[in-house]
Amino acid sequence: MLRRRRSSESCWWCGALADSREHKVKKSDLVRDFGPGPYQEPLVSARDGVERQVQGPNSKLVKFKPTLCAKCNNERSQPFDRSYDSYAEYVHGRERHILASRSIDLRAVYGSDWELGRESLMRYLTKHIGCRLAENEIEIPESVRHYLDGGPQPCDELAIEIEIRSDIAAIAKSNLGVGGLWLGDVLLNNFDDHGRGAVVESHLGYRWLRIAWGVGSELSGYPWPFQIPIQQLSVGRSLPVGYLGREDFAA
Repeated sequence: MLRRRRSSESCWWCGALADSREHKVKKSDLVRDFGPGPYQEPLVSARDGVERQVQGPNSKLVKFKPTLCAKCNNERSQPFDRSYDSYAEYVHGRERHILASRSIDLRAVYGSDWELGRESLMRYLTKHIGCRLAENEIEIPESVRHYLDGGPQPCDELAIEIEIRSDIAAIAKSNLGVGGLWLGDVLLNNFDDHGRGAVVESHLGYRWLRIAWGVGSELSGYPWPFQIPIQQLSVGRSLPVGYLGREDFAA
């Protein structure tokens, strides 16, 4: 069962003082799509109907509040960050191919070490998910933290699905210059008789790629991405009209 965090001042990964702010969306994605800044053309963060201008890729608007220590956010997780960067660069550079085949081959991203690349990629996503939970005062399960330390995949308490968002993909097929990054709202569902949530879910979006995730106690049986090198991508529907709480970063 999900619980509230015991301390909002400690690093959710190792327990040291939380003095470092992880990016909500990857800095390298912002730079790749919108440039190194300062942004002369308007780049806005839109949340709950309010738009705020992002001045550059290090703006506080694109970062979580401090939830990690500097060592965990930089030194310990650096291989995870590099693995995600390789993945995102491949997605950006092979958009037409990926959209046509509805698949991604990790051997084309990481070569013969695709399994090592997969684990580092999944650990980057797990770090992002942990920061989202921590910022929303939700305790990160021990199995999730242990996974970042090199432990087994936390398949019973973490589910991740990578899919194509159909409405953005339709635009991208004719205009590959269309970019954007977004975070879904953090939703708590599967309540028990006492009103406690068993599963929390959200998603992270890069251009037309949506990475949906869930954390909780009722996730056993969900497939872990990239068990084989070629990942088939499902096609997800666009978000319902009137969906509130997500945060978008777009020009």
